[in-house]
Amino acid sequence: MVPSWDASSVRDLSSAFNVLVLADTTTKHTNTIRDHLAAFEKFSHHRVATMDYRYFKRKRRPSPVGLDRFDVVVLHYSVIVSNRGRLSDYFREQLAKFGGLKIIFVQDEYRWIDATAAGMASCGFHVIFSVVNEEIVDRVYHHPELAEVRKEITLTGFVPTELLNRKVPRYADRSIDVGYRARRVPSWLG
Repeated sequence: MVPSWDASSVRDLSSAFNVLVLADTTTKHTNTIRDHLAAFEKFSHHRVATMDYRYFKRKRRPSPVGLDRFDVVVLHYSVIVSNRGRLSDYFREQLAKFGGLKIIFVQDEYRWIDATAAGMASCGFHVIFSVVNEEIVDRVYHHPELAEVRKEITLTGFVPTELLNRKVPRYADRSIDVGYRARRVPSWLG
């Protein structure tokens, strides 16, 4: 069951919130992850702090910052919510107790969808940003414990602003017509 978060309980919706974005910062060498994380601070009028999720991993090592200092917690897609090795039970408990707005960005939704849904439910997320097509997102997240969770559709990546004014060759002058970036993936993906 999703814990209640009521926007009307917030003193002033036009004021800036304290937002914590939790990510796997060891993946920031990947341009799309680095750009996506930077966009939270660059394009938001809220006060955004990005931290590695590992700071909140263990009960024995207190985190440097408490979740109670924030109005919103965002779990970035670089942290897989379905993998117990990534999010400790202790952190899940802390996130479930957090009284502010909880948002999760998910990608690669073809993997472990039931475990992902269970992870989202155990943490009590209020909003899911999904890359699944709008017409099927409710079929993918059909789980009763996610029925009241708001689902927003997003893209896997965006054009970085520094590329917007980049000079590129005319189409007629290009030696490659179509390019595709890929990676090696396991055979179970088809």
